[in-house]
Amino acid sequence: MNRIIPGNQYLNVPCSVVAVGCALHGTTALNGLFSNDLHNDGYLSLKGMNALARANLPVKRFYKFKRGERPTLEEFAKTLNRNAIICVLGHFLYVEGNNYYSFFENEKDQVVAVWEL
Repeated sequence: MNRIIPGNQYLNVPCSVVAVGCALHGTTALNGLFSNDLHNDGYLSLKGMNALARANLPVKRFYKFKRGERPTLEEFAKTLNRNAIICVLGHFLYVEGNNYYSFFENEKDQVVAVWEL
């Protein structure tokens, strides 16, 4: 699994907006990506991310993993057949094939929720 560091336009932008922006491949202005649920510190609930993702992307399927059943990002990516926005513990990122877009190394983080595109 390869980590791709998002472009400079995503510096100091909440990870939820970075994930959706990367999925859109820069086709939408970042200021157009907004959720009423987004806190000043960048926190966004799963419900808020669900609304943000569905408002901007063709979400095919959404699912969550229960505690104790959560695979690591590295394990899960091997089974993923399509691009997705993924919530690992406390962070959203975009996965495209064998690449994931994040400012952080998340391979060993547990997957909480997935929005398949």
